[in-house]
Amino acid sequence: MTIKAMIAKSGFGDSEIYSGTYQVTHQLATPTASPAAGEYTSEQIVTLSGEVGSTIYYTTNGSTPTIASTVYSSAITIPIDTTITIKALSIKDGYGDSNVYSGVFTTTHPLATPTATPAAGTFVYSAQNIALSGESGSTIYYTTNGDIPSISSSVYSTPITVPIDTTMTIKAIAVKSGFGNSSVYSGTFTITHTLATPIASPAAGTYTSEQTITLSTEEGSTTYYTTNGTDPTISSSVYSESIIVPVDSTITLKAFSVKSGFGDSAVYSGGVYTTTHTLSTPTASPAAGTFTFEQTVTLSAEAGSTIYYTTNGAIPTTGSTLYSGAITIPLDTTTTIKALSVRTNYGASSVYSGTYTVTHTLSTPTASPAAGSYSTVQNVTLSAEAGSTIYYTTNGVDPTTSSSVYSSPISLNATTTLKAISVRSTYATSSVMSALYNINYILTYTAGANGTISGTSSQSVVYNGSGTAVTAVPNTGYSFSAWSDGSTTNPRTDTGVTVNKSLTASFTINSYTFTAVPSLGTLTCNGGACSSSYNYNTSLSMSATSVPGYTVALSSTGTANGCVSTGGGAGVAATCTAVIPAGNTGITATYTPISYTYTFAGNGATTNASPASVTQNYLTSISTPTSPLKTGYTFTGWSPVIYATGGAAGAYYGGGTAASGAANTGDGGGGGAGGSGTPGDGGSGIVIIRYPMDW
Repeated sequence: MTIKAMIAKSGFGDSEIYSGTYQVTHQLATPTASPAAGEYTSEQIVTLSGEVGSTIYYTTNGSTPTIASTVYSSAITIPIDTTITIKALSIKDGYGDSNVYSGVFTTTHPLATPTATPAAGTFVYSAQNIALSGESGSTIYYTTNGDIPSISSSVYSTPITVPIDTTMTIKAIAVKSGFGNSSVYSGTFTITHTLATPIASPAAGTYTSEQTITLSTEEGSTTYYTTNGTDPTISSSVYSESIIVPVDSTITLKAFSVKSGFGDSAVYSGGVYTTTHTLSTPTASPAAGTFTFEQTVTLSAEAGSTIYYTTNGAIPTTGSTLYSGAITIPLDTTTTIKALSVRTNYGASSVYSGTYTVTHTLSTPTASPAAGSYSTVQNVTLSAEAGSTIYYTTNGVDPTTSSSVYSSPISLNATTTLKAISVRSTYATSSVMSALYNINYILTYTAGANGTISGTSSQSVVYNGSGTAVTAVPNTGYSFSAWSDGSTTNPRTDTGVTVNKSLTASFTINSYTFTAVPSLGTLTCNGGACSSSYNYNTSLSMSATSVPGYTVALSSTGTANGCVSTGGGAGVAATCTAVIPAGNTGITATYTPISYTYTFAGNGATTNASPASVTQNYLTSISTPTSPLKTGYTFTGWSPVIYATGGAAGAYYGGGTAASGAANTGDGGGGGAGGSGTPGDGGSGIVIIRYPMDW
């Protein structure tokens, strides 16, 4: 509206014309928020409302909204453990802008109320130690005087003792950084010498069938009770059997116990029992949950009742779908079934609510070769459902989508725990495949001929690990030569093992020094000259030639070789068989001279020679005896002649008659038939004994 005006007065000039335009508009109402601003203990969905046709602009950072701010189009989600300030403004053409709405929303995780063990109550004759429990990581503050606890109160660390004849009210809160404080726990503990208050079972409440109530009291006490709400006295009914509460009834049960010498118990009160015909809540089979295949859900209720249900989350009424058969939950869907049962003259049941989620879970990946123990590098192939991606680990940790993506066989050269999952969009991730591959390398040690292995001959060793020491032990008479890989280390320990090994130890026969000592004659071995050394266990046939005037015997020297001498008498060779032992050895031929007897016959002498005979070894010297005496005769000499020492063997038997020469043979020397020997020269009166002789 435009208003124009002027003022006129007699004798005055007219005023100027006033002109003014007035526009009256409607200011929009301030937007509202639901729920209202405040502190909450769960995620909040905030809905903004404004006048019809208006546009709401808002901010969540505390700044004042303008038409450049976010346009409100759907509810604002405030996640848990968050504080935001929502400010909002409504605008509509032709209307005045609304005032700015401002609301602070805080969502916290409140800690659970602490609990006490044992529970609060009245105890008789014994002190109680009260343990307080709260959520992990929280600190409990408490009071015992009935005051509301704060963080200035006592910190709980050990059970709180309530002594006998005491009533203590324990109040406690749980506190943890980043969490809302818990509600206050409050429990009153009374320790008395009075009887315990009777206990009713079942507890007071509302039931849909006749109830049979049992009162429990201390042994030996008498319980009095009423069912009309009046306090019982010893004039009231004595409890002796269960109390029946018929259907469609309400009673208020009160009771107390008495016993001589004990204080009367407190009155059990507040036991209001109501029995109605309210139908029980329908049940569903299978129970709500997450499944990996299509589900057929059956609803059940009390006989004679009718079930109505919804599958969109709405509360069912008698106008909802009538249940007549199983409900099918197809694959890859989430359905919330809600149901109630009704029946004439019965109270409707509570609403059953169950959410069914049906997904397709991928099958667990498979590995080839399968898990097990191997002695070579294994190249493991993983397989899964077509279209899925396999993620795997080799360190024993469960894989995630951040783990290695499988693309080609995995080479395992050491003991490994291989784990894998299969993932595909819109499918449930498979279970974790876990396969243990024990990769151990085999070390095999064997002995060739003439030896053994000391230590573990077959060893299983991890990759790059070490075996244990083994020793190639030669048999007697042999020496270790080398292993089949050329190593001469003995004992040996294989380290840094990365392949299987099969190693054989070889052995060589030992050669030992052989010393042959023939002394006088000739010593032969196996029909020929003896060697200075022989291999272990070589058999030798030994022979020592005979020497005139001597016997001969063979014996072993050094390490015994088994020689047992045979033969070796006069003119007979000595023999034995020897086997080369594990040590230096030898054979000695020992020649022993033969002893002979010389007799000096007196030939009728009255006084014989002295000595009359002598026995001495071959080739030893004898002295001429004293001359014999014979009356009327002169001693002229011996026959045969006793020669002085000297000459070669067989040179001492000449000078006799043919007969005497023949009698003195025996060595094949001179003095045979005809007595042709020639005496030697040398000292007088000495004879060299070669054969037994008589003079």
